[in-house]
Amino acid sequence: MKICDFCSTAKILMDFIGESKNINQIDFMYELFKDFMESDEAKDFDFDNGLVCRWLNGTAKLSPKITAYYSALGNLEAMAIDIEENILPLFYDKDMAVTELYDLLMSDTTVSETKKQELADNYPYKDDADISNFISKLVFFGMERKFIKRDANTKKLIASGALSPQTKDYIYSLVPKPCKHFCGRDNELEKLHTMLEDENKIFIQGIAGIGKSEFVKMYAQKYKKEYTNILYFSYGGSLKQMITDCDFADDSLTDGKNILLKKHNRFLRSLKEDTLIIIDNFNITASDDELFDVIMKYRCKILFTTRSRFKDYTYFELKEMPLESLLTLSEYFYADTRSNTNVVENIINELHYHTLSVELAARLLTSGILEPCRLLTELQSTKSVLHTDDKINIVKDGTSSKATYYEHIHKLLSLIGLSDKAVKIMRCMTLIPYDGINPRMLAKWIGLNNLNTINELIEYGFIQENDYRKITLHPLIQEIAIDDTKPGISSCINLIEAVRILCLYHGLDLPYHTLLFKIAENTIDIANNDDTERYKGKWQAKTQKEYLCKRGDEERGFTAAEFKTAQADGWEKQYQYKVDKKKLYMTPTEAEQQGYERVSKNPKSTRYGRQNPICAEWNSEEQVLRWRKAWEGVTNKALEQNSIDARVDCRSFKECGIDEQPTIHEGVSAHIIEQRGGVSERCEMNRQIKADNALLLEIKKQIKKLSAIVIERQNGYKSVFK
Repeated sequence: MKICDFCSTAKILMDFIGESKNINQIDFMYELFKDFMESDEAKDFDFDNGLVCRWLNGTAKLSPKITAYYSALGNLEAMAIDIEENILPLFYDKDMAVTELYDLLMSDTTVSETKKQELADNYPYKDDADISNFISKLVFFGMERKFIKRDANTKKLIASGALSPQTKDYIYSLVPKPCKHFCGRDNELEKLHTMLEDENKIFIQGIAGIGKSEFVKMYAQKYKKEYTNILYFSYGGSLKQMITDCDFADDSLTDGKNILLKKHNRFLRSLKEDTLIIIDNFNITASDDELFDVIMKYRCKILFTTRSRFKDYTYFELKEMPLESLLTLSEYFYADTRSNTNVVENIINELHYHTLSVELAARLLTSGILEPCRLLTELQSTKSVLHTDDKINIVKDGTSSKATYYEHIHKLLSLIGLSDKAVKIMRCMTLIPYDGINPRMLAKWIGLNNLNTINELIEYGFIQENDYRKITLHPLIQEIAIDDTKPGISSCINLIEAVRILCLYHGLDLPYHTLLFKIAENTIDIANNDDTERYKGKWQAKTQKEYLCKRGDEERGFTAAEFKTAQADGWEKQYQYKVDKKKLYMTPTEAEQQGYERVSKNPKSTRYGRQNPICAEWNSEEQVLRWRKAWEGVTNKALEQNSIDARVDCRSFKECGIDEQPTIHEGVSAHIIEQRGGVSERCEMNRQIKADNALLLEIKKQIKKLSAIVIERQNGYKSVFK
């Protein structure tokens, strides 16, 4: 029996969206909940692809934040308007969609007849407004009703026979759509497809900004019907981390990184040749990644996009597009391209037929900042690093050399004349991972009042919008922006502080927690530490290696730093030497006198090393109490500033004299389990503790009441017998 819940309703809606509309699940959620996403309540909210997948396949409950928003007066009507304007036009047969939704509701025996009549009032419907009202009421009913978790059906995914199992409801990997202005490359796409019939692993090589990523996205879209599965991954510097971070339906919150890596790798390894994996921006050499050889043994087909050279493997060289294709690309942005053909052709030639540079130039012309002839003159004045006919270098580590295309993009950036606010945004965007960030969230974090400047940078092409409704920088633009804007702790302090404060939240479920961690990592790798006083400190090891050194008959332990001084006082490290059939520790001086041969280069040391006093204090109970006291002060100050009467106290109930049983720490994992419809042992224990405390409070009240009655009657008796 099918249940009329959000999962079933959303599935029917998505099933009736025309294939030509090319809409993914993130787009669907944005269109359905557009009013919510544009409200102030959604400033700190974003759709995570894995979580959206779980909502749509029924393995997780829809965010309570969305449900709470549409329960407010008037907001459900706003959803109906969004459905009428955004969802209905996507249907290839809206009447049949409504019929299936109606049948779903009527066949659900867990819904009363009264409720069915309320939801399906006036069925069948005659106009789009009535249809939208019906769908919005049904969607909201599915959101509000008790959540019943679906089985992930992972047992059905055991690969057998010649084909891979379908993974769309198991591995949450959304293949991005190619950009709307993709053009040309038809012959290259056919050639690549022919190569994939014979080869399983192909490296798409080419210079930065030539269009490798869009090329493989277009290949995935054009030939998607020829593969059982197409999985897309953006390489972030480690294949090991990439595989570990895969979002699988049956991943447990308690699974460690090693368990996730083994499980994910085992499944990916089982996929067959009817599955295509795309690994984008693999801009390193084979020897630089420890898991490269493992990936190359997968049976499925894999496409890598890379700036590096992989001459020992099958590769496909993506070169500059022909002039006519680049004119078509320019025309997409600059409508007067054909009426200025000669000048635009010269601009393209001056840009060395570089795809990204041509796009940026066309966008610049559209803005009206420069006329075509003036732009051509400016580009001709740029002194190229390489001769016009030279090929642009590709270095092994994937880092662009400051070649011709690099200099021209610098020039285009300077011609725009970015404002201080735009430069600030570009500087902060260099710390944002390639997955992107919600523009409203970025604006809030860095203190912008509106999205006007961000939208201008999108129009210029310096910031890109991806399929997740997020903004990001093209890797090449990111490199140039790092050179130009010099991101540092002090210049990006608003963004860094916003991330730091969010990372301090404890027990709060943040769907974008991965974004916070990646920004922190990029800050460490990219930002110049020009404010050492603000974030003092460095990583400390828990223990330090302690060498057991010898001087005469005395033996003593020294750390590496201490040994430098002790060595001058005659102390020597001890090594293993072969003495007859035994291996004995002695100093090099002793061994040399006896003529023994050393058999190990590792010095003698204590088994567990020496405890680092800094780490010992950091992990001490006293330090925890200091942190709790500091957190009490910060929290109470914030409550006072926001005119909230409540206050927190870092002391225990016992120290405060409160005769109640304290609740236990629940943690993020427990909250996520509850949000997905499960029952967390920790949350259940706290519910019992709260119930016990409520009962204890009631008993105390009754005792107090009875005591008062007893005292009152005692006083009455005393007055009678006086």
